[in-house]
Amino acid sequence: MRRPRRAGGRLRPLMLLPFAALLSVATFSLHSPGGPGLVPATVTVATSTDTDGIPPHRLAISRIDLRALNATPPIHAAAVRAFRSGGRLLHDALAGSPAAPPPAGSNPDPPRCPPSVDLSGAKLRAEGNALALPCGLALGSHVTVVGSPLRVAGNAVAHFAVELRGAGEGDEAARILHFNPRLRGDWSGRPVIEQNTRFRGQWGPALRCEGWRSRPDEETVDGLVKCEQWSGNYGRKLEELKKMWLLNRVTGQRNNGLIDWPYPFVEDEMFVLTLSTGLEGYHVQVDGRHVTSFPYRVGFILEDAAMLSVGGNVDIQSIVAGSLPTAHPSNVQRNLEFLTELKAPPLPEEPIELFIGILSAGSHFTERMAVRRSWMSSVRNSSITMARFFVALTRVVSAKHIMKCDDDTFVRVDSVMDNVKKIPYGKSFYLGNINYYHRPMREGKWAVSIELFKMEDVSMGMWVGQFIATVKAVEYIHNLRFCQFGCVDDYLTAHYQSPGQMACLWDKLGQGRPQCCNAR
Repeated sequence: MRRPRRAGGRLRPLMLLPFAALLSVATFSLHSPGGPGLVPATVTVATSTDTDGIPPHRLAISRIDLRALNATPPIHAAAVRAFRSGGRLLHDALAGSPAAPPPAGSNPDPPRCPPSVDLSGAKLRAEGNALALPCGLALGSHVTVVGSPLRVAGNAVAHFAVELRGAGEGDEAARILHFNPRLRGDWSGRPVIEQNTRFRGQWGPALRCEGWRSRPDEETVDGLVKCEQWSGNYGRKLEELKKMWLLNRVTGQRNNGLIDWPYPFVEDEMFVLTLSTGLEGYHVQVDGRHVTSFPYRVGFILEDAAMLSVGGNVDIQSIVAGSLPTAHPSNVQRNLEFLTELKAPPLPEEPIELFIGILSAGSHFTERMAVRRSWMSSVRNSSITMARFFVALTRVVSAKHIMKCDDDTFVRVDSVMDNVKKIPYGKSFYLGNINYYHRPMREGKWAVSIELFKMEDVSMGMWVGQFIATVKAVEYIHNLRFCQFGCVDDYLTAHYQSPGQMACLWDKLGQGRPQCCNAR
C-alpha cells in the first residue's frame, strides 16, 4: 500500500541508490498499472547471491509522486521529462545490454554537418526566408537563391537584402555579408548594389556598385573586379538588348557598340542569384553572369556564417546551399592541440620580467591564431617574458612589469623592453600613449553607464591613484609610438590590426622594417 501523499504536494528529497556490481537483473517503470499517471520510481533487483524461492526485492529510488505534479509550470514539466529520460537510461544501464538498434525501416538521424541543405515553398516562408547553415561555409561553398523582386507602387523604395549572418538573434547577429540591391529609391537616383559588413555592432565602409566597372588599377578579388558595368533598365529595350546579345552569341559576332548588360534585377522578373566563396572574398552571380565580388573583412571566418536570410521587397521561391563543410569547426580547432609550435610553455617557477595579458572574445579564434603565429612566437621560449590570453585564474606568477593589450594589437616585445630598461630601477611607472585630462564620454558610441564605468581603462586609473595615495609615487611616461588609432612607422604597438595585417607586420619585422601594412 502506497504511503499517503504529503499535504500541499511538496516534494520529498531523492534517495540515492548505490550502483552495486552484483546487480544482474533489474526492471524500471514510471507508469502506473492502473492508469496513465506516474508513480514513485522503483527498481526490482535480483543479485547473484539470490537463492531459489526468494523473490526479488524492490528498492525505491525516489518517492516523488509525479501524478501530483502539475505539468503546467516549467519546473514541473522539466521534472517529468527528466524522470522519463532517466528511467530509460537507468533501465538500459541496469540491464547490462546496449540500447536496441533502430528498426530496419527507420530513418537514421541526419548528419550534424550535411554537405548541402535547402528550403523552398511553405517551409522557407515558415522560417522567415532564412536557411540555417549547420556548420557554416567553407572554401568553395555556394548558396543559390531563386526569387523575384516585388513591384512597389508609386515612388516608394524598392529594394531587398541577402545577408550572411552570424550567431545571435535579430540585430545582435553579425552581418558577415550584406548584399543590398536597390532597384528604386537610392539617393543617387540610379539602381545600385551596396555591400557591407557589420562587425561588433558597427557597419563598415560600404562598397557601392553604381553601374560602372571597377577601375583597372583597383585591386581585384580572386582576379574578378569588385563591380561589373551595367546600363539602366529601359523596359522594352531591355528585351531587345537580350535578344541582340543572344543573336551575336549564336552567330559568333561581336558588337563593340552594344550597350552592356542591364541592371540584373527587374521588378516581377525571376532571378537566380548564386553566392560563392573564394580565396579572397565572396562572388555574386545573377542569371549566370558575374555581378560583384566582395573581399573578406576582418573579424569573420567562413565558419562563422550561421544562416543566409533574405528580406525586403522580394518573393523567394527557394534557397539551396552546397559544398558545405562536413566537419564542425570545433573539430578543426581541437586538432590544433597537436601543433606543438603553437602551444604555450609551462608557467615558470621563478618571477619573470614582463607579463603580457591579451584580452580576447570567445569567438575571436582567427585573431588569436594571428597573434600566436606572429609576435607571440617571439616570447614563446623566453624565460623572462610571458604572454597569455586571459581565460581564468589558475595560478599566480610574480612579474616585475605587466602589460595589457587586445587581440588586434601587434607588439614589438623587444622594443617595449628596451624602453622599459631606460627607466631607473625601482621606480614605479605607467608607460603608454596616455590621454591626459580626458573628459568622460556621456554620449555616443563609447559612452559607459554609471553601473559599468569601473572597467578597464577607468579602473586602471583608479588603481594607480590608490597606489599613489597609499604606497608610492607613480611616474606617467607618455609615448606616441604606442599607437591607439592604428599603426605608425617605427611603432611599439599597432592597434586595430586584422589577421592579415598581423602576418604582414611580422614578415616586415623579420626583415628589420617596422613598417605598417595597409592591406586588410
